[in-house]
Amino acid sequence: MHRATLRGFLFCLLVAAVSGILPGVSSAQSFVLDLPLGSQRAEVSQRIGITDVTIDYHRPLVNDRKIWGALVPYGKVWRAGANENTTITFSDPVLIEGKPLDKGTYGLHMIPNADEWTIIFSKNSTSWGSFTYDPAEDALRVTVKPKPADMHNALTYDFDEIPRFVAELDDGAELVMGDRMDNIQPGAMPWLHRYVGNPLLSGILNLFFRTGVKDAHCGMRALRRDVLPQLDLRTTGMEFAS
Repeated sequence: MHRATLRGFLFCLLVAAVSGILPGVSSAQSFVLDLPLGSQRAEVSQRIGITDVTIDYHRPLVNDRKIWGALVPYGKVWRAGANENTTITFSDPVLIEGKPLDKGTYGLHMIPNADEWTIIFSKNSTSWGSFTYDPAEDALRVTVKPKPADMHNALTYDFDEIPRFVAELDDGAELVMGDRMDNIQPGAMPWLHRYVGNPLLSGILNLFFRTGVKDAHCGMRALRRDVLPQLDLRTTGMEFAS
C-alpha cells in the first residue's frame, strides 16, 4: 500500500514538472534535448617544440558522396569543416611555409583545387563557416600541394609527422631530421639556400658520414634524451638553441 502511494506521488510530481506547474521548472527546460550533431565537434592538439597547436572543428561525413570538386567545389572558399568556424590556435609565433604568423586563434579556411590548395588564416575566428568570409580579414595565405591520404569517413585533422619521428627513435635512431625539399613552394626558401647552401651541406654530411640527410637545414629535428649528453654540444651563438 505504501509503495503504491509513493509511486502515485512520484508520478504526479513528474506530471507537474513537465506541465510547468512547479515553481522554477519550465516546460521548455523539460523538453530541450542536447542531441548529437550530424557533424560532430572535435579537437586535436599537439605540442611542436615549445609551441602548442590546437585545431577545433566539426567533422562532416563522406557517406559515399564525391567530396572534392563536387560537394566541396574547386576554386571556392571552404570552411575546412562544418557548422561554425574551424579554428586553429598557436601558443607562440610560428612560420607557415616560411611566412610569419603571430600567436593567437585564427579562422581556418581553404580553397581546394585538384593540384594546389590555398590555406587561409583569418583574423575572424567567430563566424559561421565561410559564408561571411572576407579576404580583408586575412592574416596569412599560403599555397600547398595536396597529397594522397588514408580514407576516413569523417573529416580528420592529425599530426602524422610527430609519430613518425618517435617511431624512428624507438627503432634505434639517435637523430631524426625532417625533409622539406620535395614540397617547397615558390618563394618559401631563398634561391641560394635551396640550390647551393643546403645541397652542399647535405652532400658533405652524406659523403663523409653517410647520414642519408636530404635537408641539412631543416629545423624539424628530434634526438633521444640519452644521446644529448654524449654530444657535448657547445656554442656561443643560437645554433643549438634553434
